[in-house]
Amino acid sequence: MRLRWMAPFALGLLGSAAAAAQAPVVIAGRVLDATSREPLEQVEVRVESRQTLTGRDGSFRVEGLAPGRLDLCLRRIGYAPKCETVDALPGTELRLDRELQPRAILLDSLTVTASRGTAELSGSDLERRGRTLARALDGWEAVQLRPGPDGAESPTIRGSAADEVLVLLDGFPVNDPYSGRADLGGFSTSGIRRVTLWSGVEGARFGYRAIAGVIAVETRTDPGSELSAEAGTHGVYVGRFRTGVGATVFTADLRTLADRYRYIQPPVRGGGTAERGNAGGTVWSVSARRSGVLDLQLRGTASTRGLPGPVTNPTPAARASDWTLFAGLRSTGPWRVSAGAELISSQFEDPQPPIGRAYSSDSRGASGSLRVEHALVEARGLTANAAVETRYDRFSGSAIPDGAGQGRVGMLLDAGWEPASHWLVTPTLRLDWWSGGPAPQVTGRLATSHTMRRTTLNAALGSGVSLPPPANLFFREGNGVILNPDLRPERVRWEAEVGVRQSFGLVGLDGDFSLRGYWGRVDDLILWGQSPAAHFAWMPLNFDVIRRGGEASVSFRSSRGLSLGAGSSFSRITRPWAGAAQLAYRPVVSLSANGGWVRGRVAADLRWHYLGTRFRDNSGINELPAFGVVAAGVQLELHSALRFRLDAEDLTNRQPSFISGYPAPGRILTATLTWQLP
Repeated sequence: MRLRWMAPFALGLLGSAAAAAQAPVVIAGRVLDATSREPLEQVEVRVESRQTLTGRDGSFRVEGLAPGRLDLCLRRIGYAPKCETVDALPGTELRLDRELQPRAILLDSLTVTASRGTAELSGSDLERRGRTLARALDGWEAVQLRPGPDGAESPTIRGSAADEVLVLLDGFPVNDPYSGRADLGGFSTSGIRRVTLWSGVEGARFGYRAIAGVIAVETRTDPGSELSAEAGTHGVYVGRFRTGVGATVFTADLRTLADRYRYIQPPVRGGGTAERGNAGGTVWSVSARRSGVLDLQLRGTASTRGLPGPVTNPTPAARASDWTLFAGLRSTGPWRVSAGAELISSQFEDPQPPIGRAYSSDSRGASGSLRVEHALVEARGLTANAAVETRYDRFSGSAIPDGAGQGRVGMLLDAGWEPASHWLVTPTLRLDWWSGGPAPQVTGRLATSHTMRRTTLNAALGSGVSLPPPANLFFREGNGVILNPDLRPERVRWEAEVGVRQSFGLVGLDGDFSLRGYWGRVDDLILWGQSPAAHFAWMPLNFDVIRRGGEASVSFRSSRGLSLGAGSSFSRITRPWAGAAQLAYRPVVSLSANGGWVRGRVAADLRWHYLGTRFRDNSGINELPAFGVVAAGVQLELHSALRFRLDAEDLTNRQPSFISGYPAPGRILTATLTWQLP
């Protein structure tokens, strides 16, 4: 009898303990000016994915947070941002009073920290979207990851080419100086603190490669060590190590690429299925960063991989190897200086190509950059900065003319003005010169936003210019293509955009909704096409186009650990006449949806990304089918210092082929074990 009475009592205690372990957390406090000790209103307070603004007395309150380690960030124009990690026990209310130091708009190596981005992704939300940055950003806020023939996963925005999106890592570009692309497949989300997105033409503020958007990645700088090992199907293995000692963080990664997977052969190859060989490879990367008054970055990568070629004409013996070294240094203070240097080397060879003679081609490059910036005005409600930056790239190799290089100089005036507490106006003016180019190019951008409670309205009008990447001028690989050293720079004549972002609460859920629309003209956009003047060989050519469309996203999050999100993008990029076809490999429609759930030591997530029909060329008739890809993951915290995770990419095994003739591996199952070292 006693046991019968005690059993339900014990179960009740266990249930109560479990509920208490999941009790939501509240973070509240005030934000003050560190100099005047006056309260600051309209300070953006972000805890994980939740966001609010301080009131007139500087107070804020964020409710319904999941317990655990939480990332807290405070930002306001004219002040240095403050970010920290706090530990919150279940059911507690933390009181955090903080001060912000006045500071002019800071353009640390191209990153405009006082300018609000289109969207942000941080903390556990970032990790739940995927184990790599490429997987986490695919489908987020209309960002699309375009796989390349070499296995690189580069972001595109608003139907752009991969070289039209600038990616910054702690303020320094990671775009390849030769191809202009940034590969996000090698960045682990566990070492990233926050990702900020600026959609649309941002060339006036950020310079070259920013005529479609900017993705700024901030890595974690907290001390501690982490070791992870990952094993998956198709020969996918990853090893990562990260450690922090004081203000210095070291990372080292080793990963292999998928190889020897089955695919459906096209009719021209006899149909049926075959094994995709020579697609694997190994990629090594190391980095070191020291934060402080002087911020130092060192990065290095090296890879060896196969060149499988299209499935209609495979290259079983072709190989490629390359390496890069980068060093960057920046300082803070009234005069802000940043400098960077990079070396790159690549070699491509095929002793038995299916067409033509055996070849061995190599290319080398060296780049140097310098930026000097000074605050001109730091009055109440107004800040202004002036900057001068210069960069030079020089290349050589077996298929590159001697002395090939690009030199450029840019001058920038950037300001932020708050005419009222709810308004922000950011004008930018830029002047660029480059070697061998026409008259200096003037670009600018004027953006304004109005925030009232949970609603933010914004509008912008901007222009930009971007030089052709050297890979389009001096080829290092390719069959049946012709050089085109006469390519003109791409110029966004103008692009107008309007948008609204709304935060709300609904039936115990906190949510955000955003809607944006844009319309612009791009002259001399670089597209690959067949030239009648060159016997219809493939070559890059300049075209004038119109790009217009819209983006929408919505997200929800509950105090019980449930999160949901969805997004859509409509992008029309055509020649400037009625009835013109959509440009090659630019999907008109893309959709995405994701869900996540956290309960105690268990977390699960599910993601879906849909890409509409695309065309192989600019005629609008050679259509590639639409496809939807599903990914899922489950994570178990075995111990406070040990996590185990299972992931499935392309769960339904669709094997999408974004580029005709280059099928993806399909379903990849991986298991990851992560150990937080003492």
